[in-house]
Amino acid sequence: MRQRCRVFLLAIAAGVMIGVGGSVYLSCENAVVGALFFALGLFTICNYGFALFTGKAGYLLENPPAFAVDLLVVWLGNLVGTGLMGSLVWYVKPGLTERALGLWEAKTRQPALTALLLAMACGLLMYVAVDNFRRGKSPLSQYLGIFLCVPVFILCGFEHSIADMYYFFLAKGISWVVSPSIGTILLYSLGNVLGALFLPLIQMGCSRLEKN
Repeated sequence: MRQRCRVFLLAIAAGVMIGVGGSVYLSCENAVVGALFFALGLFTICNYGFALFTGKAGYLLENPPAFAVDLLVVWLGNLVGTGLMGSLVWYVKPGLTERALGLWEAKTRQPALTALLLAMACGLLMYVAVDNFRRGKSPLSQYLGIFLCVPVFILCGFEHSIADMYYFFLAKGISWVVSPSIGTILLYSLGNVLGALFLPLIQMGCSRLEKN
């Protein structure tokens, strides 16, 4: 229980940092610049060892079943962290609320299959960024993965469930959590997990073929 409480706190911190990334993205008129600086969130999370749902989802298969519970704890912590940051930014930067509202409207109107596929693509890129950071042979390689993958998923319009939590909090306050909008976030979360598992499944398949 103590370990899961620690994970929950680290997940709150990660949610806050994703909120920071989302804030700078909304603050930039130039989408490319905003996407690039959004990467600060994942940069900080990886360096400080914070717990991000989309960063851990790809390791579901290589861990014991209890890891699924840990992943849920991380998701909830990220929800709290993005909520805290969303409330703060709503108070100090109310001008960003209008931009967040536009994102909320667009995201909640997407067909379910479209939303799932966009989230899967984001999950794939997040796994590449985080796993490359873990395995990178040099600092340049580690950080290059972050500052390539994050802007790419943003500029492509792929769906990051935790970033979207932040945009939803900023746009609608806490009310979206008890509205149909929560279904959108749950769908994005599922897509992120499926996308993050794509490369690990390919790697597992290749390993088994090599053994046979």
